[in-house]
Amino acid sequence: MGFFDKALERAKGALEWTKCRTGFHNLSLWSYQSSKSCTQKRHCKRSRCSKSESQEAPHKWKEWEYDTPKSCKQHRACARCNHKESRDAPHTWNKWDYEKEKACQQFRTCSRCGKRETRQKHTFSDWQYKSQHSCDQTQVCARCGDVKHQAEHKWGRWEYESPKTCKMIRVCQRCKDPEIRSPKTSEHTWGDWTFKYDLLCKQIKTCSRCGEEHPTEVRDEHNYEFKYRSSSDCEQHQVCRRCRSTPWLIATTQVVHQWGEWEEDRINPFRAIRRCRRCHERQEKKVEAE
Repeated sequence: MGFFDKALERAKGALEWTKCRTGFHNLSLWSYQSSKSCTQKRHCKRSRCSKSESQEAPHKWKEWEYDTPKSCKQHRACARCNHKESRDAPHTWNKWDYEKEKACQQFRTCSRCGKRETRQKHTFSDWQYKSQHSCDQTQVCARCGDVKHQAEHKWGRWEYESPKTCKMIRVCQRCKDPEIRSPKTSEHTWGDWTFKYDLLCKQIKTCSRCGEEHPTEVRDEHNYEFKYRSSSDCEQHQVCRRCRSTPWLIATTQVVHQWGEWEEDRINPFRAIRRCRRCHERQEKKVEAE
């Protein structure tokens, strides 16, 4: 092998080593560590790299077997590494049977492990009213005599409790028991907006039947006008005619002068002046020469 061939081989080796250092390995296929193990390994094929990995391969399970002939616990083992696991197998239940002739307690047992479980199984009759004018009903078990109770009313239609209330009432047609409920907000007969107090601007809605106030429909309805602050001032501010309050977050003042007639200035004939009758503020303008 000549010099250039050796140099080329060294360059190729350095390139392969650089690939391994940056994480690009040339890994072999997975292979088992031994014939009695489920651990698999693989390594980098490059001679200067010692990279290797391992993993646990899926077990090769045998069939489930019972621990003993009188047990419902099962086990199985891996055919390769002999790893074992266990579980509770489903029971093989016999049919349900009553414990006593006049009792509703039932039991059953597992034909394999002998486990026992119980339950209540009643045989109730149809519901029967206690009397002609009662809504109390009963059911009786034909086997043990156990009794169940319930109330089954035959309600009439909903009606107003009185002409001045929105409460609803209905009466059972059988036992005459009443049931009363309060109306929903949407079931009231809400009127127009009205002021709640004489000198305030808060408006509400009330039910025209029972007089109840709407729980959420509330608003402020002001009637603003501009008024002078004083008799000698031309600045006006907004005031509500009803509650005397001033508005927020908007322009609330303005200046309104009450000007007199234009008059010739006695000092300067090329200028006219006029004055406000309230605050006496002066205003000037030029006059063209004739």
